[in-house]
Amino acid sequence: MFGLHPNANISYQRNESDYCVNTVLDIQPRIGGGGGGPTPDEVVLAKQKDLLEKHPETLDRATGKKELFKEKNGLLTSLTTVLLLEMEKFNRLLNVMR
Repeated sequence: MFGLHPNANISYQRNESDYCVNTVLDIQPRIGGGGGGPTPDEVVLAKQKDLLEKHPETLDRATGKKELFKEKNGLLTSLTTVLLLEMEKFNRLLNVMR
């Protein structure tokens, strides 16, 4: 009901991506005289490696609390249903981030 028109949404997402990339580029140290420090690309790659090491694993129903996923009268509770939907969304986000 409050969503954007698909074309407006594409434009919004592109602007947000450009803003994020420009922010990353703006905070990178500028290359000065031959100081020999890491290049901006090396700094970004090191940060990427650090973030991937800290990245959480994909959420799995099998590793969760068993009592939470028990069916009652053949149905899951509403809280469990919402949890499963949110787990799916979070896993998609993790995959995009990877």
